[in-house]
Amino acid sequence: MPSVKPLDNLSEFMRHFNIAYTGAYNRRHKRVGNLYQGRYKAILVEGDIYLLELSRYLHLNPIRIKPHKGKSYAEQWRVLEKYRWSSLRGYLSVTERESWVNYDEVLGQVRGARSHYRHFIEEGIKGGYDTPWEKLKGQMILGREEFLRKLKGRTNGKTSSREQPSMKILEAVSPDEVLKKVSRALGVKAEELVGKRPARRDYRGLVMEMMYRHGRMGQREIGRRIGGLDYSTVSRERKRLREKMAVNRELNRLVQKTERGLSESLSG
Repeated sequence: MPSVKPLDNLSEFMRHFNIAYTGAYNRRHKRVGNLYQGRYKAILVEGDIYLLELSRYLHLNPIRIKPHKGKSYAEQWRVLEKYRWSSLRGYLSVTERESWVNYDEVLGQVRGARSHYRHFIEEGIKGGYDTPWEKLKGQMILGREEFLRKLKGRTNGKTSSREQPSMKILEAVSPDEVLKKVSRALGVKAEELVGKRPARRDYRGLVMEMMYRHGRMGQREIGRRIGGLDYSTVSRERKRLREKMAVNRELNRLVQKTERGLSESLSG
């Protein structure tokens, strides 16, 4: 296998891989359409804080699916040890290392000891762990506010017009401003959009979606701000909104109107 350079374009590689592999798979199995649930997406991670946590989350993916989710600790550990499509074994044993994996970045956060990383994984199986996606900012950045401020400082004046839209994730609209813009677009009072019994669920879902897109807020944080809702309720209502937008032109118009108002807040 050829070596992979740190500056190789992973996004471009994944785009070509998706096209080529999906085409080959469809021809082989005489099918049409997409093969993967969603498109490739990269996120920027504050390594010193979140890389270790994210690594564990990914390595525990194989036991989160139904056939293995309810199994005992010993059974789940055996699944992880035998799962061939994971880099975990190289983190646990020197003899299982792959030449193309950089283990030092993660192991360096547990003093370079594979035994400590094993214990970290075991803790996740036995006691549970946080889902890092709940802390995602602007759908693309996993880091603290200080990290985002540093990114913004580095990118100001250094990005081309083509790249500039992606940098808007470093900006944020306050929750109160989101609520004000949505209530203005909908022509209703702000208090009718929040709480456990809003005037219309579609409207509350729109507030949630705008806070997620433009407020750099995670779903748990949105739930608290909206009126003591849990993470799963926020997730369901955002999904319900997107599904209705696919068939409801008026709702689409309201979303676009709100987006314009929030974009003006960012640019102003």
